[in-house]
Amino acid sequence: MYNVFIGKSKVRIEEAKTHYFIISKAPDWNVYAFRKDHRTICKLSSQKWEAEGLFTMNERNFVKKVNSKVKPQSRTMNNINYLEYKIPFRQARRFSNGKILNMTAFMSPETNVKKIHSTEMDLLVSPMVSTDPNIARVLGSLFVVPIGAGAPIKFTIKYDNGAEHNPLLTARIRQVPLKADLFQVPGGYKTVTNIQRITTGYRAGEIDDMINDLGLGSSFGKEKKTKP
Repeated sequence: MYNVFIGKSKVRIEEAKTHYFIISKAPDWNVYAFRKDHRTICKLSSQKWEAEGLFTMNERNFVKKVNSKVKPQSRTMNNINYLEYKIPFRQARRFSNGKILNMTAFMSPETNVKKIHSTEMDLLVSPMVSTDPNIARVLGSLFVVPIGAGAPIKFTIKYDNGAEHNPLLTARIRQVPLKADLFQVPGGYKTVTNIQRITTGYRAGEIDDMINDLGLGSSFGKEKKTKP
């Protein structure tokens, strides 16, 4: 869960669970990730952020500009204009072998589910929120989504078993006055070189969440505990 604040040539991201913050702005678009509780900060160049984001992972081949041959469709919802890209999976594969995951590595032995294939992706961006390509790159790298002509709003991966997964799903968009100091990089923090020192706990249980989103049960043969 993130709160994203977008101003002119600047962006601030607040992570709601682990409570870290990310700021990037003109002119250099360096990315600063910091924690107020530990008073630690990590600085990444725009090139390193685009290449690695919070983690180095196979899915990072999603983070590239949408192929110019893919033409978006215009959509309007709640008085906000969007562009929707329908992207064939072959243009941005999740894993190099073209398969999403060998699920037997994460499932209980008795399951008969073996492999799932991705078929296509839908990317929704909003030029009304921002058309700044630098902001699109910062958010695209954070959420590991393709980069279109606007701020990324929703990203859907579709699978051949009929399931869908949303790595990015925006809950609310609103326009409010933003104070300049909201985008101020804090001073006097201890510098760390490894961004995971800032984002400890990020994406905990992601494999379980993904498998449940696909409607395939629980990973490692474990069932989710539910409250009575």
